Amino acid sequence: MTIEWIGLLGSLALLIVLTMRGVDLLLAAPVCALLLALSFGLPLFPQLASAGVDNFTAAYMSGFSSFIASWFFVFLLGSVFGKVMEDSGAADSVAQWVVQRFGARHALVAVIGACAVLTYGGVSLFVVAFSVFPLALALFREAGLPRRFIPGTIAFGSVTFTMTSAGSPEIQNWIPMQYLGTTPYAAWQVSLVVAVLMATPGFHVAALDDRSSHRCGRGL
Repeated sequence: MTIEWIGLLGSLALLIVLTMRGVDLLLAAPVCALLLALSFGLPLFPQLASAGVDNFTAAYMSGFSSFIASWFFVFLLGSVFGKVMEDSGAADSVAQWVVQRFGARHALVAVIGACAVLTYGGVSLFVVAFSVFPLALALFREAGLPRRFIPGTIAFGSVTFTMTSAGSPEIQNWIPMQYLGTTPYAAWQVSLVVAVLMATPGFHVAALDDRSSHRCGRGL
């Protein structure tokens, strides 16, 4: 079990490092998945697997192809929408308005807030990521913030307190309904407390980073 846990944690850590270093996900993901398969002793090819035993090639490609098939149009429409916002200048215009209204020091908080409103409003978090990225890129450029803050900022605004809060229309909040017989507002009191516990320190850290980055004048 030790080798399996090392492989699991190591592959996740490697995926994070490669992604942060700008390695294409289409290259980083298979490498990390291969490391995980080797740690679990999974046969790499169908020819090496016994009858009825799964193998890395079939498992990875079936999962990859089914994921792409399920979310292709979401990715396509989201990327097109993001590209239109970027090329039309809409993202730059919105970014300039946000900076003028809230000040450059609040760029991180503004992006988090935009993601939170979209996610809790029912927009898929995949679409939010594609839609907000050009806005965040232009906004960070205006505010003089490093672009390496963008992934964490978008993730915090879209996949934390808004994605799982009671009443959220995201599928992560609806999946338990078919298994537990609950409603989207089940345990809303606990959900509210958890959402506050997640949002408060996150916004606090974002505000601190906004101020420190603005004072230091770190560029892209």
